[in-house]
Amino acid sequence: MVLKEMAIKDRATVFEENLILFVKRHRIVAGDPIPLGYRAPWIKRDSLAIAKIGKRLTHTSTEADFSNLLVNSDTRDTDCIEVHIYGPIHCRAIEYLSGSKPRQRADQVLLKSVIKKLKEIGVTVEIS
Repeated sequence: MVLKEMAIKDRATVFEENLILFVKRHRIVAGDPIPLGYRAPWIKRDSLAIAKIGKRLTHTSTEADFSNLLVNSDTRDTDCIEVHIYGPIHCRAIEYLSGSKPRQRADQVLLKSVIKKLKEIGVTVEIS
């Protein structure tokens, strides 16, 4: 799902990795402050990304290389930049939705209803 930037930019922050894994790795307990340098407001997400992967960039790096460095989809070691959005997400905040067709008939019926409503408000939907 891709959300419209205008719908989240003033209430979103980015975190350097999966927060649950971060908390475990750094042995942070409830109530402890998060160390500085691991999160940023939405508008500064580029600075956080550069801090995270800057050492792995070279002068020959392409845009595709940048994306691959930011998101590792290896299920054994998932790495990402996590976005936290304060407050609810309204369907009008959705710009694009993609995914695979569910196996269960009940889920297919539900998805068909969701797709119809999203298309009515101009959302691009691609289900394979």
